[in-house]
Amino acid sequence: MRNLLSLVGLVVVLFLGVGWYCNWYTAKILAGTDGRLNVSFDVDQKKVGMDVDTATDKVGKFVSAHTKVEPPAVAPAEFVGPPAPPAGWKSPTAR
Repeated sequence: MRNLLSLVGLVVVLFLGVGWYCNWYTAKILAGTDGRLNVSFDVDQKKVGMDVDTATDKVGKFVSAHTKVEPPAVAPAEFVGPPAPPAGWKSPTAR
């Protein structure tokens, strides 16, 4: 359970760090006239969407470039199949 909570914490910290680096959001802390602090977050949803689309396209191109299946250089031989039974042979299931 502790490992799972650690993983969730790591994911949250990474998401916050990447979002801060990519300017997905800004945080403002202002002092009010009555001595109270006002904290506000502004999220740029268009920037997040554009960055996610760009990352998805780049990952898709990378995967498709590294998973191309090349056809074999030599054409495979024709499939011959099993040999025909000898003349007069009867199947054990035939009556």
